[in-house]
Amino acid sequence: MNQLAITQPLVPAFQQVSVEYNNWLANQISPETRRSYQLDCRQFFERFPIKHPADITIQDVITYRDELRSSGRQPSTIARKLSSVSSLFSWLKDQGVVVHNPVEKVRFPKVSSEGKTPGLSEREVRSLLDAPDPNLAIGNFHKAVLAMLVYTGMRRSELCGLKVSDLFEEDEKPVLRIIGKGEKERRIVLHLIAFKYLTEYLEKSGRSLTNGPNLT
Repeated sequence: MNQLAITQPLVPAFQQVSVEYNNWLANQISPETRRSYQLDCRQFFERFPIKHPADITIQDVITYRDELRSSGRQPSTIARKLSSVSSLFSWLKDQGVVVHNPVEKVRFPKVSSEGKTPGLSEREVRSLLDAPDPNLAIGNFHKAVLAMLVYTGMRRSELCGLKVSDLFEEDEKPVLRIIGKGEKERRIVLHLIAFKYLTEYLEKSGRSLTNGPNLT
């Protein structure tokens, strides 16, 4: 049996497409993504326990969306749950299990693109970067870390995974390679202030861009 198969009893819809369902889960690279997809889809099909996936209609999805909204769920949570179900249906469609994806034409709740974290003003950024003591080794480290977070927007886990080799020059500009969720790689031109504090930290710690395994 596929090692990613869920240990709890399968809901009726999954029993009829267990191979395709487990293959879909196995295709997700991140364990967190697999757990989230598994929970979201299980909750959806528990709402329609007697149906085969091919019997789910657009109206069923709309009903589920509206029930989530009525229960007080945040728009971002509703959108994530619908996206999980849509991902499964897209997979089942590719496998010939269903003819269409009933989630595709359902309107998702509008999610603010601004996020919940307020931005920092230029003055606040300066105060933040001026706080660490540059005369102390730990101060240089903290200044470099803060600058990287402020000027790149990367996650803490992404910062902790950075290696010296991830920083290089391209077209005479400092470029940073970041490995994000799902092992997806992206490259950004590093802000000159972040580059300045990072190189100062490396130099004062006895390292350079040509040696040492990790940046932080």
